[in-house]
Amino acid sequence: MDARPTHVIVVGNQKGGVGKTTNTINIAAALSQLGRTSLIIDLDMTAGATKSLGAPTEGWISSFELLTGAEDAEGTIIGDNEREVTLPPNIHLVPSSRKLAELDTFLASNPWVVHQDLLLEPIRRLRGRYDYIFLDTPPQVTKTTVPALKAADFVILSAMPDHLAIAGCVFHAKAATDSR
Repeated sequence: MDARPTHVIVVGNQKGGVGKTTNTINIAAALSQLGRTSLIIDLDMTAGATKSLGAPTEGWISSFELLTGAEDAEGTIIGDNEREVTLPPNIHLVPSSRKLAELDTFLASNPWVVHQDLLLEPIRRLRGRYDYIFLDTPPQVTKTTVPALKAADFVILSAMPDHLAIAGCVFHAKAATDSR
């Protein structure tokens, strides 16, 4: 039985620059103001969430070790009480690193590993420890995207409200209501 309900949320979009990492960090920060605990797992090899939170991208156990099972889920977490990294209260981080580029090689040399299931066991182990676990995904479909979607309870699609995208939505909404 979990100590508390944990909501696992993927923040994603196949396009870059739409605020995935910004939304992830700011939603976790807002929840921390309400006394909720959040874990951010940075699944993007460019390490946007890791860098934004002031954590180094080298020298720490990262999401690569989490995904490959080289380290227990608990051993990959940087807490808000670390001396070397100052995280906001109630926010913990599994940092990313360039090692994520080696995930394809790992999967090719371990054919028995089910790619889509890479996050299921780590997330299961972390449930009950946090109110929220955010999975910050890269701007393209990579070997980390599908496992994140499979492990998640909810998905936040981060998008910029471009005037053409809005116009297209209004057009389709109007067409849908006109056809009733």
